[in-house]
Amino acid sequence: MKNLRINCILTFKNFMGGQEYFDVYVPVRKNEKSAKDLLDRAFFPAICKHCSKLGRDVVDLNKISTAADWNAYEAYVGIDSAELDAGNGKFFYGKDTGWTDSWTMEQEAKFGFAANC
Repeated sequence: MKNLRINCILTFKNFMGGQEYFDVYVPVRKNEKSAKDLLDRAFFPAICKHCSKLGRDVVDLNKISTAADWNAYEAYVGIDSAELDAGNGKFFYGKDTGWTDSWTMEQEAKFGFAANC
């Protein structure tokens, strides 16, 4: 198992709530099903924990910007991460983003992202 470092910028309440910057290290399994499964399993729960440590509520979180070495992920796991290319490492939440899909809506429901936005 290896760790993937993901640099994060969290945006709260459409910038009115400020931003937080930090790195998250998520464990990558050799048998990962997909990059989305990795994010659902390890990254988004880590974001929730980090928000809690910062005294932030995920219901105010409406954007997650990321940067990671997906080439290293692909080399280790042996599968493509192209499914993440559409958002270019950014995940938008809330009603007025204009950037929602079924996966994003699943994250909103599961983790509570942007419930106040």
